[in-house]
Amino acid sequence: MRLTKTRFVTVCQQALIVGTAFAVLGPAADVISLDVVTQPDASAQFGPAAKAPAHSQRGVRPAVPTPAPEARVETAPVDATITSVAVDEKAAAPAHVDVPTGGEVVQTPPHKVDGFGTVGVTWQPGTKLGDNDIAVQARTFKNGAWSDWSEVKYEESEGPDPASPEGRAARPGTDPLIVGDVDEVQTRVVTAPGVKAPDLQMAVVGPGASADTTTQAPAITTGESSAVDKDATLSTDQGDITLQASTTVPRPTIYSRAQWGADESWRKGTVEYGTIAAGFIHHTVNANDYTADEVPGILRSIYAYHTKTKGWNDIGYNFLIDRFGRIWEGRYGGVDKAVVGAHTQGYNSYSFAASAIGNFEEVQPSSAMLDAYARLYAWKLSMYGIAADDTSQWVGSKYFQAINGHRDAGQTACPGKYMYAQIPNIRVAARKYQLAGGSGTPAPVAGNPRVPNLVGSAWPDLVARRASDGAAVVLPTGGLLSFGSPITKSTGWSKYDTKFISPDLNRDGRSDMFVRMAGTGTAGVRPGLGDGTFGKAITPLKIFIGYDLLTAAGRFNAGWTNDIIGRNAATGTLVLFKGDGAGGFTKVGIGNGFGSMTKLVATGDLTGDGHPDLLARDKSGHFWRYDGDGQGHIGSGTQIPGVWNYPVVSGFGDLSGDGLPDLLVRGTDGATYVAQGTGNGAFSKLIPAGGSLGSLSSVAAAPVTGTPEPDAVGFAGDSLVVVPHTGRFNVGRAIAAGPSFRNANRVLNVGDWDGDGKGDVITRQTNGDLVFYRGTGTGTLGSGTTIDTRDFNSVSMLTAAGDVTGDGKPDLTADKGGQLVVFPGNGAASLGRSVVLNQTISGTSLIDLGRWDSGGTLDSGVLSSSALAWLPSNLGTPKSLSADLSGLSGVMGAGDVTGDGRPDIIGRSSKGQLWMLPGTTSGFGARRYLGAGFAGYDLLG
Repeated sequence: MRLTKTRFVTVCQQALIVGTAFAVLGPAADVISLDVVTQPDASAQFGPAAKAPAHSQRGVRPAVPTPAPEARVETAPVDATITSVAVDEKAAAPAHVDVPTGGEVVQTPPHKVDGFGTVGVTWQPGTKLGDNDIAVQARTFKNGAWSDWSEVKYEESEGPDPASPEGRAARPGTDPLIVGDVDEVQTRVVTAPGVKAPDLQMAVVGPGASADTTTQAPAITTGESSAVDKDATLSTDQGDITLQASTTVPRPTIYSRAQWGADESWRKGTVEYGTIAAGFIHHTVNANDYTADEVPGILRSIYAYHTKTKGWNDIGYNFLIDRFGRIWEGRYGGVDKAVVGAHTQGYNSYSFAASAIGNFEEVQPSSAMLDAYARLYAWKLSMYGIAADDTSQWVGSKYFQAINGHRDAGQTACPGKYMYAQIPNIRVAARKYQLAGGSGTPAPVAGNPRVPNLVGSAWPDLVARRASDGAAVVLPTGGLLSFGSPITKSTGWSKYDTKFISPDLNRDGRSDMFVRMAGTGTAGVRPGLGDGTFGKAITPLKIFIGYDLLTAAGRFNAGWTNDIIGRNAATGTLVLFKGDGAGGFTKVGIGNGFGSMTKLVATGDLTGDGHPDLLARDKSGHFWRYDGDGQGHIGSGTQIPGVWNYPVVSGFGDLSGDGLPDLLVRGTDGATYVAQGTGNGAFSKLIPAGGSLGSLSSVAAAPVTGTPEPDAVGFAGDSLVVVPHTGRFNVGRAIAAGPSFRNANRVLNVGDWDGDGKGDVITRQTNGDLVFYRGTGTGTLGSGTTIDTRDFNSVSMLTAAGDVTGDGKPDLTADKGGQLVVFPGNGAASLGRSVVLNQTISGTSLIDLGRWDSGGTLDSGVLSSSALAWLPSNLGTPKSLSADLSGLSGVMGAGDVTGDGRPDIIGRSSKGQLWMLPGTTSGFGARRYLGAGFAGYDLLG
């Protein structure tokens, strides 16, 4: 077997490395000159040492720049803006393009650019165009003058593999061209004779405005080290095993996705993992004079273009490196995992890629950038036993060198002639970093955190057993319920004394606005245009004169149209205004004695009988529920618990993502909440919702921005303001997973156990067996297969822990006789023999903390009563963590629920309420209420 392709250590060796004492590498391991002398045994790990080139002989010490220790980074996700413009104006043929003359030429009109702009051109999915079939050019307008036309690169070989689900859904097009701070941009497209590129669209991307930034060091810190003595042994449940020493290279510091403001809700699909046989180098093709502070915006623009315009699952590159030598995390899934990217078609599953930010067809890369490449590739390749200067790596279908340019895998100029010329030097420098790492104290094997994703979204999920029948269910999380920033859409609304958003009133499928003139009482329906704006009123109506407390009512009359309910201000009679679907209404009385009520609210079917209901608030602030019968009638009132004297209480529809109608609330503290409907006529505790309703009046909710979730719509003076729903939620409706867990006594959400890219589940049966359920990636599970018949009831605190051993397969940890042990996972086969990680363990349960300290190895939490402690790399004595777990049971590691890159934990109250505690730098922050109705599950994982 080739030395360069062997794993560093066996599973048992890796477990020992995780369990031994750490020694932090000193500064010399982080900054290294190119004259390192190979130690006698340094080649054992990576193969024979390469001969150093003349320029790096001993005595010559070229300067190696150190990346800036801190950068201006984002403190919260930032929404980019994307505008699509059709490329369809006929134009004259340009003088010089890289396709044959005589083809079709089309262009866009000039388009305004906001912020540090990025553009690209895409066309209809499924259209096959070669690199020479199409030429795309762009020019920019700034300071009163147009620039020359410049090329927008189209490289057929860059992107997801065409046969993959991501590739099949992708929209083909150019690379993003970062045009910078300009006033306008224009693109034109030339196609060769006979070549058709239907549905040509120019995307103009703005990086979005930061809410707040701060100066921080890279969030993903360098890996620590651990020595393995050549004669060391480790204890297993089948005796002691002698180990051999092995090495890895310290990980360079890396800025996280959160630090460049990545909005994790843009990602889609399930993170896929492959293997690493080589690395590719790309470049982003943009101006080279960007500032350090502009880099996060550049990354967001590329991310937005890849996901929102080209339809990829995520940003294509695994890493990006700027001209200042800073490394930035690219595609989500773990910097030390073999995340399948969308960078080098045909080889994505077998390689990783880092893209240099800049155009290196025009300029030389900086020494800081080259050094960052060397550090990154030395570390990443070392994890797979690959020498950075290896010349023969089998990558899926052919041989490559260990480090390659994109052009080595396709017909492309990427990564530019100047960067490509530096790749041999990157190989030499990376190799020397590997050898220097080998001569020092070896680093521990990096573990891979558990990814508890069962439904194929960007967020972790929970798996549970329903107590009533033992059925398996999946409870998806969605990034936490929130609304975006308020957007002023139009003015001219102060002339109305009544105005509110309603579900579709003219049967065009869009939400509409009901309005009534203050002076005349004339009312009408202003049809929604689907973008948060509204047309002119359809028909002037006098029928609403004399009525107050008007509210949208939904399909109260069981027809195909939506209705409105109001009160006769003089008599207190409740009236249903039945919509005719064309903006007209007829009225019918439905109740008396509502003269003392102060508010009417409807939000759909509250009781679960299929018919919309009505809420009326009395002077004391209590809500009364009047059940609809679907025929336009209401029953007697039932008081809803609680006092509802909030400045805003309104509908309409499912705001929390669980399929049940809710209420939108602005509290007396000014914060935004959702009163979650329970489905039985009541509401749960108020759920905090990110976003602000400010001091808006006449607030109601309905989808108005083109997404299915209800947006908040209100008014500020003369202006209509939309506060868009982000599409995020706390916990969605339960998904029937399929199997029965009736004979289980523990449920473990283990992540991708069998390596097929989809999350799986393991249960421990009452007889001690382990049963494996393969996930489909859609929330359902296959039938169970017994994979281990050892008595796992003999261990306590059995926990899904992620890939502790670093072999790419998730593992289980447990308390075995007072010792913390790991059972190495083995796909659909029996687990490996247990290996001791910590000689002493005491507590009531283990908590999966992932990489709590951002180190390479995985950590565990130990819960004793309501106190939580932390075992860094599962070593030593537990360290106390701040966490308010009082009154919570079933506390468990939940993955990254908040999307901030830190692991979070979830627990359940005695009333069946679910609470989340977000991970912080010192422990866990204030608990956040997620929702109610979880008392019916007796096993949760």
